[in-house]
Amino acid sequence: MLRIALLVALALFSSYSVSAQQGDPIPDQLRKQFESLVGKWHMTGTVAEGQARATMTMRWAPGKHAILFNSNWSDPDSRSLGSGVFGWDGSERKVHMSEFWDDGYYHHRHFDIKSDTLWEGEQFAGATPDGEQIRGTIRMEFHGPDEWTFNATSWTHGGQEQEKPKLTFKRAKNTATKEEFAEFLQAMNGQWTGEITILQDIPGVANKGDQLKVSGEHVLTDDGNAITSSFRDEQGATSSSLTFFDPSTRQIREQTVFSSGTAIISYYVKNGDKWQVFSVTTDSEGNRASGTDELTISNNGNTHTWKRGGQANVWHRNQ
Repeated sequence: MLRIALLVALALFSSYSVSAQQGDPIPDQLRKQFESLVGKWHMTGTVAEGQARATMTMRWAPGKHAILFNSNWSDPDSRSLGSGVFGWDGSERKVHMSEFWDDGYYHHRHFDIKSDTLWEGEQFAGATPDGEQIRGTIRMEFHGPDEWTFNATSWTHGGQEQEKPKLTFKRAKNTATKEEFAEFLQAMNGQWTGEITILQDIPGVANKGDQLKVSGEHVLTDDGNAITSSFRDEQGATSSSLTFFDPSTRQIREQTVFSSGTAIISYYVKNGDKWQVFSVTTDSEGNRASGTDELTISNNGNTHTWKRGGQANVWHRNQ
């Protein structure tokens, strides 16, 4: 599976200067640009396996000599977690980047800065878990401070041509307004039924790939400031949730607990006409996993479609 480095977050959104000061490994202008990219990002696009999604969190290393990042990737074949580091190589006058994934993939890349809107570079080392060498050339174009595109002009695994990735990165919006929360409450309220495929393991409840019929309801609290939810699947497992607007973080947050003891903490972000749902699942033994879903509301609010990694589950409001 292709792992496209979220290195594109090295984007230069203003004029580039490479005149490094003595004793400072990062030029002043590049340091400012790195600073502007610290935060969270979302990626969507196509790779050989089909549609892919990722989230990335970037932060300064202690001492601000490099940028560290963590990534959460999903495509139709798999999901994986990655970590990496990138910074400035003053001797080569290039940006270098390395990343490693929990399924065994790794990538090493470097880039020349052609202008403040264009980077061109190559993957000079990298491999699949089976040892196939990954090589490629890359063109990245930057469209302001909140979006860029990643297009490989060549891409090979083990010397064989592969589908060239085409990816779009956007700065994450991680907050919500009270107006969006009111819209969310109206969309969720009611009784629901779904015949679903489990998209990730829920210990003590179901395994990834299981197909279950689930029904339940979302009910507005008396003051209209939250929703309580209760659902049951055909095997008797249950879940209970509380969804509310958190004024301290300005997020729509949800806390769910299953009859098995598994707990999920999620938050919802409006993205155009869709909702992004970011979740962390912790089982009764303390093991954690994270994931990202896309929720589309259609049919006058009576149909909810949840997508993750190329799979979709559809829920219908009971009329």
